[in-house]
Amino acid sequence: MLSAQQETRMASNFRTAIAAFYAAETGIEQAVINHRNDTITTTFSDSTGSIQYNTTVSEAFGHYTVQSEGVHNHSGARHTIHAILSGTPGATPQIEQWSNRE
Repeated sequence: MLSAQQETRMASNFRTAIAAFYAAETGIEQAVINHRNDTITTTFSDSTGSIQYNTTVSEAFGHYTVQSEGVHNHSGARHTIHAILSGTPGATPQIEQWSNRE
C-alpha cells in the first residue's frame, strides 16, 4: 500500500514529465510554423517559468530533421521528440516521421 507522501511524489513526477513533453511538442509546432512562414531557423528555444524547450532543425535533400527537447528545470524531467518534415518552405510541411522518448 502506498503512503500519501509516495502518491503525492508520483503525481508530481507525472506532472513534470507531462510538462516536459508539452514543451518539446511546442518546439516541434514552432518548427512547423517557421517552415510554413518560410523562416526556417536552425536552432531556437523558449521558456516559461520552469519549463523550456530547445529545438534544432537540419535540412538534407528537402527533408527537415527536427529535434526538440523539453525540460522541467526544477525537477530535471526531460522529453525529446524527433520529427522529419517535408515540403517546400512557405507551405505547410508534411510530418513524415514522429518519435518521442523520455
